[in-house]
Amino acid sequence: MTDPMERLRAENEALRNEIAHLKRRIAHLERRAASPRRGAEEGLADESYFLRRLKEAVYSAERYARFLCVVMIDLPNEDRAEGDGDRVLEAASRFAGIFRKTDLVALFDSDRVYVLLEETETSQGIEALKRVQDEIGAILAPRYSMACYPNDAQRDADLLQLLEDRISKVCLFNAGGPAVNLGEEVLSLLN
Repeated sequence: MTDPMERLRAENEALRNEIAHLKRRIAHLERRAASPRRGAEEGLADESYFLRRLKEAVYSAERYARFLCVVMIDLPNEDRAEGDGDRVLEAASRFAGIFRKTDLVALFDSDRVYVLLEETETSQGIEALKRVQDEIGAILAPRYSMACYPNDAQRDADLLQLLEDRISKVCLFNAGGPAVNLGEEVLSLLN
């Protein structure tokens, strides 16, 4: 049998940890509530605008037989701690300055960055990510997932779901450097 005092200490420690976690979460949510248009000053789109533009871009690509790519950028966990929205915002604004002016860069509430690359084929998207990675160098080591229309999916919701599925494989791959998942395999961008 375990000592009742020992059990009480363990429960007390677990409650302290939970309270500390909840306090950090509350502070994070309060900062977000104070700035509902987070990232607008840096030229970043918000989630709802990005989703509307993605839907329009897929419709346009279908109508005019064009390509488009959607990229999800995820910062490694060591770079993105709970409540570390300022660092994510800084990284997102940096990405917005590196991609083409016609590309739409958005910061989602989940602290992930999404990029809409219209009139871009898969190989062109990979080249864009390599250029971006060359620009940011060792400062950031983001992970990427990419889904392209019409090769991967024909609907905007399916493209977004593919991005989610593929980013989890990139995280499992744990390349130790920037990597992208195109569907077939996880590729290191350092090659």
